[in-house]
Formats: sequence, C-alpha cells, structure tokens
Amino acid sequence: PALVIPGFLAHDVTTSELRRALGEAGFRAFPWREGVNRGARKDTLERLTRALDRCQACEPVLLVGWSLGGLYARELARAAPERVRAVVT
Repeated sequence: PALVIPGFLAHDVTTSELRRALGEAGFRAFPWREGVNRGARKDTLERLTRALDRCQACEPVLLVGWSLGGLYARELARAAPERVRAVVT
C-alpha cells in the first residue's frame, strides 16, 4: 500500500496521475481524502493518521509526499514508524 499526500493548496485530483503510476508499479495507492491541503493546522497529524488508517493495511505503508506533503509524510513516519515502510518526498 502507498498513501499519497498532496502539496500545499493541492488535493487528490492533483495526485491522481501519481497514484495511477504507483498502481501500475504494483502498489495499492490511496489518496489522502482530506480535501485541499491548506497548510499545517493543530489537527494535521490527526488527519494524517486517519488517512493512514483508511489504507487498512496489514503491512507498513509507503508514504509519498509532494512538496509540503513530503514534510507531512516525514512527520507521520516519525509519529508511527512501525506503520511506515518508507517515505518518498
């Protein structure tokens, strides 16, 4: 499984081609489903954890973050290292 996190002011439509390419490479690619990335907020880590939960993975998840999404991916990996396979920014 792979979770794709969009950059600042981007959303899941913006990352659809990236998720398609990951799917063609054999990954089950999931969008973050949190709407437009409007920057860091108090609940950002909670929202990212929900996105990770929605992957319903029995194995560690590849986090793919574009721009600000890459910073989010690193923070999520730091908060839940046992749930993360690797981080790509």
